[in-house]
Amino acid sequence: MANAFNLTAQINLRGPTNLKPIVADIRRQLGSISANVNLNLDAKSAKGIEAVTNRLTAMNTILSQARSNADGLANTLQGLSNSLSSVQQTSSKVSSSISGVSASASASSKDLKKASSAMAEFGKQSALAVKRFAAFSFVTTGVFALINAVNSATKAFIDFDKQTITLQQVTGKGAIGIRALTTEITR
Repeated sequence: MANAFNLTAQINLRGPTNLKPIVADIRRQLGSISANVNLNLDAKSAKGIEAVTNRLTAMNTILSQARSNADGLANTLQGLSNSLSSVQQTSSKVSSSISGVSASASASSKDLKKASSAMAEFGKQSALAVKRFAAFSFVTTGVFALINAVNSATKAFIDFDKQTITLQQVTGKGAIGIRALTTEITR
């Protein structure tokens, strides 16, 4: 409706654009005929036509603005529709992501329960291993102490024997001559 009115208003306001070629064509066809035409317009009529023209020009401007505003509103509504569609897609993605997180949390909870029971079992086995190690350590400590004592006694005997041989060499007496001294030392 607005387009038809805009077109009518523009035709009425502008007038024909090809007037000069038409006038030239008519003059050529009429040739040498000439006539004086006097057009008398009442001053009130001229003012009325000018007022109507001004009002139509103002109306044309207002309608152009209305059309521009309607186009802007249509673009805005289209953008809103696109945004709402995007929000819907995003919300469905968020919903599926939350479902995934929930499933992962559930699986993690089950895994943590399994891990805690495995850790408890590991603790029990570790305590048992420490008890066994302590029992073996207690026995082996006694065995090692005995071996070390035998080792020390052997070294002490060898040192004593060396010193006895050195004493035999220094005094010039044999093993029989030093036997009394050896008996006294070992006593």
